Amino acid sequence: MASAEKQVNSDSDTANQDVASKTANENAIVEGINERSLVRKLDRIVLPPLTLLYLLSFLDRSNVGNARIEGLTTDIHMSGDEYLTGLTLYFIGYVLFEVPCNLILKVWSPKFWFPTLTLVWGVVATLMGVTQSKTGFWIVRFFLGVAESGLFPGIVFYLSMWYKRNERQFRVALFFSAASLAGAFGGILAFGIAKMKGVGGYNGWRWIFIIEGLLTVVLSAASYFFVHNYPDTAKFLSEDEREVIQTRLKLDSDATQHEKLDWAHVMQAFTDIKCWLYAFGFHTMSLPLYTLSLFLPSIIKGLGYTAATAQLMTIPPYAIAFCLTITFAVLSERYKVRTPFILGSTSLAILGYILLLSDSRAGVSYVGIIFAAAGIYPSVALVLSWPANNVSGQTKRAGECYSKHYRVSLDLCSCFSSIKIQITDSARKSLVANAMQISIGNLGAVIGTQLYRTETAPRYFLGHSFALGYLVLNLVVVTTLYLVLKRENKKRDAAGSERVESDGPWQGDVDPRVNLLLLYNTKSMRLFRLLAFIALSFTAAVAAKKAATTSKFDKYAAQSMPFELDEIAYTELTASPRDYSVAVLLTARDPKYVCGTCKEFDPEWTILGRSWQKGDRNGEKRVLFGTLDFDNGRNVFMKLQLQTAPVLLYFPPTIGEHAKADGSPARFDFLGPQSAEGIRSWLLRHLPAGQDYPQVVRPINYARIGFTITILLGLFTFVTVAYPYILPVVQNRNLWAGISLITILLFTSGHMFNHIRKVPYVAGNGRGGISYFAGGFQNQYGMETQIVAGMYALLAFAAINLALRVPRIKDSKTQQAAVIIWAAVLFGMYSFLMSIFRIKNGGYPSGAARFPVAAALTELDDCAGACAGVTDPELPGLWDSVKATEIDDAEAVPTLPGIVGLLNDESVVELDEVSDDDTRLEDSALVG
Repeated sequence: MASAEKQVNSDSDTANQDVASKTANENAIVEGINERSLVRKLDRIVLPPLTLLYLLSFLDRSNVGNARIEGLTTDIHMSGDEYLTGLTLYFIGYVLFEVPCNLILKVWSPKFWFPTLTLVWGVVATLMGVTQSKTGFWIVRFFLGVAESGLFPGIVFYLSMWYKRNERQFRVALFFSAASLAGAFGGILAFGIAKMKGVGGYNGWRWIFIIEGLLTVVLSAASYFFVHNYPDTAKFLSEDEREVIQTRLKLDSDATQHEKLDWAHVMQAFTDIKCWLYAFGFHTMSLPLYTLSLFLPSIIKGLGYTAATAQLMTIPPYAIAFCLTITFAVLSERYKVRTPFILGSTSLAILGYILLLSDSRAGVSYVGIIFAAAGIYPSVALVLSWPANNVSGQTKRAGECYSKHYRVSLDLCSCFSSIKIQITDSARKSLVANAMQISIGNLGAVIGTQLYRTETAPRYFLGHSFALGYLVLNLVVVTTLYLVLKRENKKRDAAGSERVESDGPWQGDVDPRVNLLLLYNTKSMRLFRLLAFIALSFTAAVAAKKAATTSKFDKYAAQSMPFELDEIAYTELTASPRDYSVAVLLTARDPKYVCGTCKEFDPEWTILGRSWQKGDRNGEKRVLFGTLDFDNGRNVFMKLQLQTAPVLLYFPPTIGEHAKADGSPARFDFLGPQSAEGIRSWLLRHLPAGQDYPQVVRPINYARIGFTITILLGLFTFVTVAYPYILPVVQNRNLWAGISLITILLFTSGHMFNHIRKVPYVAGNGRGGISYFAGGFQNQYGMETQIVAGMYALLAFAAINLALRVPRIKDSKTQQAAVIIWAAVLFGMYSFLMSIFRIKNGGYPSGAARFPVAAALTELDDCAGACAGVTDPELPGLWDSVKATEIDDAEAVPTLPGIVGLLNDESVVELDEVSDDDTRLEDSALVG
């Protein structure tokens, strides 16, 4: 026994002498190079191209979410379930071809393999923009997953050939931060590219795929010049630098012997509980990660925002996630701890999903989205980089498959019998560990793609609940891994007296020098437990407060009004019974329908909806505002037999104190562009009386104010400098007289006069009826001609007197009085003429102040609409005659093939039905 121990000690001493000798030689090589400067050089040259490629990868896989809200599923006639199938096929291709792609990497050099992969998926991503069917969509998504499957694990392996174990965590986290950056970048691109709708006959979503795919193709060609091979052939390194890098890796690895691959080493990964915990740590994060990245635009749009606004609103969550990912990676590396940051990030994401599930208000839900993104991305980055610190050997870690000094030959089964791969002994166990982590992790993404179904929109309770459950499970997995590593460290602390010196190569996670946690810090964990307890207590209180079932009204009132509707939401919102009122604008905003009124009224409708929501924050008035675009509700337009747009429908409550018996909607057809104030007046006629309803509050137009101030300052500067030259021109009365006469003659025989007298000679009275200027159709033309001709005569007479008669008056006081009188006549008549023209042609002159008479008429009109006791014959002046026509459903076409031409008709009048006494008017009700 003693002899055996002596022999073992002798062998150990000999081995230690060999190690010491080898280490001394290697340290001598290192002394000539500044190691820190060399690592910074690698960060500048090796890391950026890889980060860019991963950014493109994540951009091309997640832009399908941006394309969906721009009409992808509608254009290729794909249901919500079929769309989810396409998302699932991507991850099936990814998982199936991940290992083969990494095997090819061991045959090809990274310099050609990574750019080639990028080129292939760039072409495939571009083809998504020209697919015409759901089958084509499925095929392209599958092959996109195949093409991208080799990038992420390949780069993680590639980085292991450049950086030591304790250096990889920060680099992998930095590299993964490109995923969140891709989300923000994708939102900006999608917002701008979607504006290309109609270019080349393609919808905006097609251009998103085409342009972003071509961007990938172009950058992949450039990456052939920027991606480098392994250190022993990298041209940007000197010979000494190559030696330093390889020496660093050799000292950091457990490759100390020539050793052939033994499947027992591979099985070590499958029997190591740490490898399984690393794998399920990523699995529990991949579901929320990919569901958020793929469905974020749809989730935000479901809060009530337009597609364009939703694209822009995806940027802040990703930007914040990017900043936190970098911050947590730096702090984790500095303090050598992992668990507190992973658990803290996951807890932040849990808080976000609790807000999404418990509160339906748009603002609160958006904050929840930010919390979710800000927690998911940092946690995923740390989980993915964790095995690089703690797993023994590269077969178990990442397959670090090249070392100048230590190689073994690997024959890859019969199907790869012709491929001989040079791989280090320290490149086995870790390869399986990383493959397990990525493969098992991506199975979570496969599950997640089937959870956010169309029928669960806009709240997506099913998907959010699964994501929340997975995040809670992640806390359990990470905590378990923490306890396992802590127990292992206690064993090693107990064996501290037997540890070898710091020199010599690593023996992996069985090396007695290594403390597996690289995360364990007692004070940090105590602080984290306290913070986690506070955070979870708060979230539990929020969840308990919101436990009650959300009503249909609360569900939509929480969104930003007017919210966007589709056919499903429209049916749900207008279905009986309902204890609220809802106003729905049916419009057609796409330029291909050439609906000028739709485009002009849309901002007014937005102002009305938002003003109402701000004035009724608690929803006490029980009124909702929604918008249904023709592209999102074709069947609704057909059911209502609508041939024109826009049309406003008001649905009264069917139950409750203010319920109406039939609950049929009142309809408002547009004569032309309407103001938010006018539509509010119309709604007040139908809403319950005796309540103080919100006023229209127009946002401050800072652009117009700035433009006006700039113009005024420019004019002031110009007049100040040039007044000696322009004053004689301004004071020339003959010139002004000529200009006035020419202007009057042009208007008398031209544009304005013809537009005043044009058919239909009517204007809306703001109360659902039609007003004739002269009080009767038979007298309309003649009366208008006489009135307008009289105004033109007064204008001409005033101009002539001011130019010729007044200057000849001798008495100064009389002359001054004449100037004031004739100037007042000129101003008054011209203003009155402009007011009449504005009445007959809504919106003209744009933004100009109206003559006081016109303002008075508008006030009278609003009063008449609000006062239920005043009947039409009692209205004085020009507004006393109102005609009405009935809806003739028999003349409406059952389908909408001609809506493109019909939607440009802006001469549609308010359609009412006349009661028996012909004195009171009621808005027509649509039948079914």
